[in-house]
Amino acid sequence: SRIDARQVRRPKLGEYHDQGLVLPIGIGPDGKNFADFYMSSVSSCSSVLQPVVPDITSSKPLVSPVQRSCKFDELQTRKIPLVSLRVVLDSWLRWHDGDGWPIDYLKVDAQGLDLEIIRSAGNTISRIKRVHMEVPMDYCPDGYNGAPRCSEIVATMAGLGFVPAYN
Repeated sequence: SRIDARQVRRPKLGEYHDQGLVLPIGIGPDGKNFADFYMSSVSSCSSVLQPVVPDITSSKPLVSPVQRSCKFDELQTRKIPLVSLRVVLDSWLRWHDGDGWPIDYLKVDAQGLDLEIIRSAGNTISRIKRVHMEVPMDYCPDGYNGAPRCSEIVATMAGLGFVPAYN
């Protein structure tokens, strides 16, 4: 059965959290101006990467932790503008007469796009001291199409000058 999008409640601008604001903009790969944003009714599952919907007709469907907790059968797609992390750091958080604010701690939770967001910092990445991101295990089933795995993320972050720490 098909879900009527008008019946699925989505947060309105300014309604997501009493200390936050929902804006129709995303931080994404450098050079990409717009992207489809896949919205689940579970807001923490929404992503610019298309979710992998498990084949439940299989006798032993492989289901990722993402697929267990997200409702991808109620998915909506919206077109959103993107800016790179470099634009945020170099323009929005820059001092008038210098490099800009040092970023002691950056938490990225972008449902599979985390590494691309860090890469999009470009030459401003040296201002970022610590990064916290979700890292899916190498052996887990895909949650989002094109999302990198642990070994790729750790190797890339090391190449960018970061040292892994675990919590």
